[in-house]
Amino acid sequence: MLPLWIAIAASLVVVSTSDRDRIIFEKSTEEEFDCFTSDMLRGWCTKFEQCKFMVDVIKRPSLNKANRLYLRRSRCADRNGDIMICCPLNSTILGHIPNMGLLPSPGECGFTLSDKIFGGTRTRIDEHPWMVLLQYLVDSPDLVFGCGGVLINHRYVLTAAHCVRKITQYARLISVRLGEWDIRTEIDCEFDNCNNSPIDVPIERVIPHELYQPEQLSQHNDIALLRLSRNINYTDWIRPLCLPLGPRELDETYEGVYMNIAGWGRTENGSASNVLQKAGIAGVNIDDCNRLYNRINVTLKNSQICAGAQGGVDSCNGDSGGPLIAESDDRIPHLYVAGITSFGPSRCGFKGQPGIYTRVNSFVNWIMSHLRP
Repeated sequence: MLPLWIAIAASLVVVSTSDRDRIIFEKSTEEEFDCFTSDMLRGWCTKFEQCKFMVDVIKRPSLNKANRLYLRRSRCADRNGDIMICCPLNSTILGHIPNMGLLPSPGECGFTLSDKIFGGTRTRIDEHPWMVLLQYLVDSPDLVFGCGGVLINHRYVLTAAHCVRKITQYARLISVRLGEWDIRTEIDCEFDNCNNSPIDVPIERVIPHELYQPEQLSQHNDIALLRLSRNINYTDWIRPLCLPLGPRELDETYEGVYMNIAGWGRTENGSASNVLQKAGIAGVNIDDCNRLYNRINVTLKNSQICAGAQGGVDSCNGDSGGPLIAESDDRIPHLYVAGITSFGPSRCGFKGQPGIYTRVNSFVNWIMSHLRP
């Protein structure tokens, strides 16, 4: 008698009696044994039963939609009638991360068409398609832009918890805007390259981190998810940014790492920018940063990133919740969200006083456990 998991695995290749539980593997003609998993980790193209990670997925008591999708995307080849699966080389890292199938497929996140930032420069029109503006209702009937955010899949935006807890003490969070570049115009053009109209999408659910404390000066656990009212179709102007899932990305401290920030926040003259801005900053040693911030009774943790402090380059209030963007160097080249803008000195871009960002790789499990189809 076949072991139960082998019987289940076999049922993934054929049509099962239940449409809900059926998995049809995506056809692949790839013949190399070197491969990348659906979340862009390096893997080995091997028989299904030889991949402990995939077998463990099948053995789970309930094979949910996300897991079924992850398995379906994992087919890398057919060899002599055997289904070949791309088995991640670092299975132990992935084994405890839920809902992997809800993440974008390879090529969908962290890529652009293009080869509130203080000291920043204007972005290209198609350079940061994952950027999100949060829209609030204050006193007037018109919505106003407040924080930023970053799209991470078809349904969820990642932002800062203070953008959904602190700000909402005097403003009501209503919706998000996607596909924006220049907030003054409906259709934005850069030379002869014009985008589509931006879209405003209502927020279905706000999910701040359970341990976030708005009154805490150090702003630990300053991270939140926004579930949108509908799935978002990806376009040239609206695409997600990857999460840090590679081995190096999960362990990265970002000290000395060059990264980018982007947003519509304050500029040198203190006014908001109409056009999306960007700037490059570098990570700072967290202990050195702590010595600076201890003077104002702020104690930083390893779940935070300290970056900037180059004089005239730092994110400011209008960029709260926006992404700190790093480049992957151990997977298919792509960009990913390293941090979420949390807080900084009152003087924007003041030399010697870096800004603080929530370190996303410390919250991957939290993020993934809250995603739903």
